[in-house]
Amino acid sequence: MTTPTQYQNIHGRQWGRGIRPYLLFPKFVFVGIFLGGLVNLLVLVLLHPLPATVRDWLQYLVMIRRAYEYVIVPAMIGAIAMGLLLLSTHFRAFVRMRWFQLKIMMVAIGIPMLHVFMYKHFTALQSALARDNLAAAAAIRTHLQWNTVGALVFALTIAFLGRIKPRLWQNYAKTFSRQTAPATKHIG
Repeated sequence: MTTPTQYQNIHGRQWGRGIRPYLLFPKFVFVGIFLGGLVNLLVLVLLHPLPATVRDWLQYLVMIRRAYEYVIVPAMIGAIAMGLLLLSTHFRAFVRMRWFQLKIMMVAIGIPMLHVFMYKHFTALQSALARDNLAAAAAIRTHLQWNTVGALVFALTIAFLGRIKPRLWQNYAKTFSRQTAPATKHIG
C-alpha cells in the first residue's frame, strides 16, 4: 500500500496574507457608504422639487445636515483611517508610486476644498432662510447640487486611482530596482 504524499508548495505562496484583507473589507464598506451617501443626498434631497415654505426649507436643511453628520463625513473618516492603516503595511512601496502620490495630493487638496465649499453654501443657505429669502435659498441649493456632483466625481476618481492603480508613465522596474550594486572597474 502506498502512503499519500504530502502537498508541496512549489509556487512560493505562503499561507495567510497578513492583515491587508482584513483592512480592505472595512475600507470597501466605508467607501461604499460614502459614495452611497453622496448619491443619496444628490438624488433624494438635492434633486427633489424645491420646498414651498420656510418650514419645508428648514426640514430640508435638517436632512442635508443629517446626511453629512451621520453618513457622509463618518464614512469618509473611516475610509481615510482604513487607508492609513493599509498604507502602513507597505509604506515604502506606496510612496514611490505615482498613482499614490497623485491620490494623496488630490486628497490633501480636494477634501479641505470641498469641505469649505459645502460649509460655505450650507451656512449661506441657513442665513438666507433666516431672512426668509426663498429665491436666494433656491440659488444656493443649485450650488450645493453642483458641489455634491463635484464631490461624487472626486470620490470616484480617488477610488479609481486606489483600485486600478494606473502606472502614469512610471517604469516600475526602474523605480524599484536596487541601486546598491558595487561599481565595477573596467580593466583593459
